[in-house]
Amino acid sequence: MIRERRPPARPSRVAARVREKVGPDAVRLEEGGVVAAPGGTGDASVLIGLAAAEGWRLAPAGAGLGPAGPAMRSADRPRPDLVLSSERMTGLLDHRPGDFNVAVGAGVTLDALASRLAPEGQWLALDPPGGGGVTVGGVVADGRAGPLGALFGRPRDLLLGLTVVDGAGRILWLGGRVVKNVAGFDLVRLVAGSRGGLGMITEATFRLHPLPAADLTLVWGCADALEAWELGRRLATLRVPVAAAEVVTGEWPEPLGAGPARLLLRLMGSAAASRQIVRLLEAEAGKPDEKWKGGASVARFRALSEGEGLGSGGGGAFRAHALPARGGELLSAFSGVACRRIALGLLGGTCRGYPSDGEAARAARVAAERIDASFAVPGDGWARVPAGSGRSPRTRLASRIVAGFDPSGILPGAWRKGRARSSGREG
Repeated sequence: MIRERRPPARPSRVAARVREKVGPDAVRLEEGGVVAAPGGTGDASVLIGLAAAEGWRLAPAGAGLGPAGPAMRSADRPRPDLVLSSERMTGLLDHRPGDFNVAVGAGVTLDALASRLAPEGQWLALDPPGGGGVTVGGVVADGRAGPLGALFGRPRDLLLGLTVVDGAGRILWLGGRVVKNVAGFDLVRLVAGSRGGLGMITEATFRLHPLPAADLTLVWGCADALEAWELGRRLATLRVPVAAAEVVTGEWPEPLGAGPARLLLRLMGSAAASRQIVRLLEAEAGKPDEKWKGGASVARFRALSEGEGLGSGGGGAFRAHALPARGGELLSAFSGVACRRIALGLLGGTCRGYPSDGEAARAARVAAERIDASFAVPGDGWARVPAGSGRSPRTRLASRIVAGFDPSGILPGAWRKGRARSSGREG
């Protein structure tokens, strides 16, 4: 049956009950809300079990740097009764260099993990929105790839195993430490990208890659974004391996900075192979305006990732997607929308825009609908709808899956948009 959503719990009572369970040092009041930082999977299980019993709305959280961070704190959304932070789950649990995998706590940042893996000549090949300060738990929960996703895949493609605490406080050990470890339904991939709607991620095991011997970005300046796209499509579809291909316009964090429309092609691999690829690209398009090598290449793409995170500004952000061959249509559609910056992935077809205000954001949605492109804003969680509500079979199936992980309706997918909770219990 449908149970009406309870009114928000009093922060003082929530904090007192949490202190009883995990001690005073793991709890704080922040902007009128309660934040608890469980020390590990066991503490998280206790707190989520308590929240389920009390009916508190929960929000698992990492560093808050990803694009969904501002959305979770926006005024038009219900506030969680309790935020569960992974900030104390920062252990490197097990690194096996010979097997190219690593297990870490969900609160470890990408920068911290990179510094620990670099001495072994390895890295986690992810550059998600938000930059190196995002946590691995946040990367998995958000599920989105950065520009390198075209070569290395999304977070779910690098995941081997997860430890998750679901909405009933149950501890789930999913996957394992080898690539072929799935028998039956792949719950690891299900959790990746669920944005906290299926539980709190406490540990993650990833497949690693060798650090590339060469990292080089070629830059061509263009008159406008459409010209950059046309040049980029011609180069990115040559029979050469390209790690990332992006068209960027507008103002980005330093050292990428502001400038006219630019085409960025990033090459990663051996030095000899990179030199050969550069010769082929220059024969097609002429010499680039700039070449960023090694750390300069890394720093510019880090700025691109950071510009897609928390600093998106008052107008919010959007993501529009079409087939890669239709990227020019996307750029043309958004040319009349006031955006502070735009990036288009040539290999994946996803355009990320940052409107100047709410009116521009609405205009962007209309522009995407006009060309039949998909459109989304960060922070939209998994939604649970009552069975038999008339929604599509796919939506009803998703609703039943979420209900299995979150029977009390306390996780973000059940309450973030103000939907009523469903429960098999009376009350």
